[in-house]
Amino acid sequence: MRSWHLEDRERGLTLVELLVTIIIAGIAFAALVPVFVSALQTTSSDNARTVALGVAQDKLERIRSLQYEDITLENLNSGTFATAHGLGNAATVPSGSGTKTYNVSYEVNPIVDSGLEQYKQVTVDVWWDGNPRPVKHTRLRTDIYRQYAVPGVFSIQVAPRSTTDPTRDMIVPGVDHIITISAYVDTAVVVKEVRFKVVAGNGSYSQSFKQTVGTSGIYVWSWSADAAPDGFYTISATAMSEAGYFGNTWKVVEQLETGAPPAPTDLTATAGNQSVTLDWEKPDAGDIDYYEIWRSENADLATASQLPTSDLEAIQYTDSSVVNETHYYYWVYAVDLVGNRSPASLPATATPTLLAGDQQAPTVPGSFTAAVQATSIMLSWTPSQDVPPPEPQAGLGGYEIFRSPDGVTFSYLDTVGALATSYSDNVGSESPQFWYQVRAVDASPNLNRSDFTAAVGPLKTPALPKTLTVYNDRTGAGKPCTVTVRAVGGLYYDQDGNTSLAPPSPAVSIDSKGGSAQWRNLPGDLAYTVTATYASGNPRTITQNAPPWAVRFQ
Repeated sequence: MRSWHLEDRERGLTLVELLVTIIIAGIAFAALVPVFVSALQTTSSDNARTVALGVAQDKLERIRSLQYEDITLENLNSGTFATAHGLGNAATVPSGSGTKTYNVSYEVNPIVDSGLEQYKQVTVDVWWDGNPRPVKHTRLRTDIYRQYAVPGVFSIQVAPRSTTDPTRDMIVPGVDHIITISAYVDTAVVVKEVRFKVVAGNGSYSQSFKQTVGTSGIYVWSWSADAAPDGFYTISATAMSEAGYFGNTWKVVEQLETGAPPAPTDLTATAGNQSVTLDWEKPDAGDIDYYEIWRSENADLATASQLPTSDLEAIQYTDSSVVNETHYYYWVYAVDLVGNRSPASLPATATPTLLAGDQQAPTVPGSFTAAVQATSIMLSWTPSQDVPPPEPQAGLGGYEIFRSPDGVTFSYLDTVGALATSYSDNVGSESPQFWYQVRAVDASPNLNRSDFTAAVGPLKTPALPKTLTVYNDRTGAGKPCTVTVRAVGGLYYDQDGNTSLAPPSPAVSIDSKGGSAQWRNLPGDLAYTVTATYASGNPRTITQNAPPWAVRFQ
């Protein structure tokens, strides 16, 4: 019997098979070469465009840093100017072991609106001439506005000023009425002109001037103020560039004082039943503080006596201290903020009398109360009634408000209509104390008046919250301190204005020499004890009082 055996044998490629394999591999490689070359070209192109983008961005930033007037096509292409500012038509950048030069071109297009150039549209184009082809450009564009190139005013000085009381630091012109206003202007931008303006606080006067000549950035206007009434003025100056664009407006508020105000005008006196009502026109001055009323029973001003008007600010006054069938003469003076009194007005006369018709006074206003608010005192009452016969009633005319600084001498304050049941006296914050009364008046020709309500008061508005700053001016190592703030005989306050019976914890620590801390929202009408404790070095406790609202420990 014949048996068969399988054998494992390794056999190599024949020569023919080897040649066929080499030929096939060569054909495949030849087919892939264009793909590799194309990939290399794409990568090179992308890298070059990235570099071109960076060059374009750099050029735009350099152009933005130029003065607006210097951004011209001639300058960007100029050898001297462009080289000095890193611009020009070529940019050389590192590339491998060498460098590569890119071409740069610019476009500058001024954009004009309403006859004025508003901004410039700047385009930067960067490209290269070498391989790979085709050439691809990188273009960036930006808008640069002219408004960035404007001159600025940084100060205004006004002269002459008074150096003596009571007009110290006010603007007090000489006999020529000339006031010198100097505007200080930044010289980095060329100035075409500086425009000055003065406006009275009450709007009664204004004046303006253009100055085209300045020295070292100082532009001066000699304002002739001979027709300017006394009072507060806003003085402003605005500089304009050569291209017609304005910079900031600098303003100051100054008080002009030339002497006594003019006399009040158009004084009239209207007689009523046991009353005379005066009306007049305010003088042309912005610093009137109050008016004085003088009365006499004859036409000689020298025999007149001043009525107790308690710093009357209104331009109306009702004299209720007269006797019917008596002839009276009245004069009015205006007093300004520094105490100058005007000449007397022309006189006005009246004879109070009881007229036919309604002679019955209204009832007294009821439930008269007052409430203190932040900057005002609110008065309230219930309506009065104009009583019926024996005479036909004329109806209620309104209510008269009176105010006193001491609860004894009351002066007329204002009149409100018949339907009003409240009145707000806007006295501002931290006012003096006042007392108030009100009475009703009917609409008859006799102007019959009720009795006064009982006075309410004293009332005053609260002080605004204050901020206390404490400084530690002690020098040397180990000189920090801890500080407490306490109302005199009262509560402690933390830095936010909260109160406590004991010192707040943790205590406020202030570093030595120059350290400071603030306590905010403190009631402004209280006094405070400020205590600093130094625990090291030379241990001790120092106490000071506030206000003043800045306390220094030394």
